[in-house]
Parts: sequence; C-alpha cells; structure tokens
Amino acid sequence: MTGSNMTARREVSRWTLATMRTLAVVLGATLLAASLFIGSVAAGGVWKAPPFSSIGIKTVGPIDNSFVPTWSSGDYLRFFIETGSTRSECLLTLAESTDPNATQMYCGYRQMTISDTVRDGLLISINLSEALPVGGYYVVNVYQEGAQYYGDPVPHE
Repeated sequence: MTGSNMTARREVSRWTLATMRTLAVVLGATLLAASLFIGSVAAGGVWKAPPFSSIGIKTVGPIDNSFVPTWSSGDYLRFFIETGSTRSECLLTLAESTDPNATQMYCGYRQMTISDTVRDGLLISINLSEALPVGGYYVVNVYQEGAQYYGDPVPHE
C-alpha cells in the first residue's frame, strides 16, 4: 500500500469519526427535547414547567395594621396572596418583625374573588397576643406547592 493511500484512509477515518460524534450530539439533544415535549403534552396538552424549575419562596411584607380584619380587636392579621395554584401544601415562616407578639401563623389554600374573578392562592393568618402597635409590621416567607407566581398581599376578612 502506498503512502498516499494510507493518508487518504486516515483522512476518511477522521472525517467519519467527527461526523459520528456530531450525529450523536444532535441525536441526544433531539431526544431530550422530544421527551420534554411529550411529557408536557401528556401532562395536559399545554406546556408546563418541569418540576425542577420551581419558583421558590416569596418574601411578603410589610404586613401592618391595614391587614387587621374589621371584626378583630387588632390582635389578628389576615391576608390573601394570589398564586394560581390549587394545592393545599404550603409553608409560612417569619422573616422579620418589629413586634414580638406573634403566637401562631397559618397558611392554607383558598379562593378569593377579586374584580369579579375567582383567584386561587393562599390565605395567611397571624395571631398576636396583643394588638399590633402603630408602625408595627411583619414580613413573612411563603411557599405554595405548584405556585405559578406570587401576587401582592390583599387584606381578607
């Protein structure tokens, strides 16, 4: 075999190897994209974010005397946060406060009508041992499973 034939075979082998690598990368990317698309269609026919892309926790506040229900003597704060989720799993933690009197905090799924539209979200309640002083406030961290967004807090009776 002559030297030029060996060189030509090596060049063909290198080209074939490079082509096969490129094909493998393209095929892998195509399979990943197809599996995400098929999974989203199977989940309801509309694109939905995969579970690993959670929007996380939202810090909400300040929650002040404007969130005291009219039936309360000032020792109760209650508000609604629109999330777009109907899931009941939620978490609520205290982030910051000017008042040390919070005794219990609750969160739960609720629907609220805002501007003649029923909205899904969280109802947050904070029980206080005494009335919130003027200028006092709370800041809380909220999380709801399946939340699509977190709206601004709205006072709730």
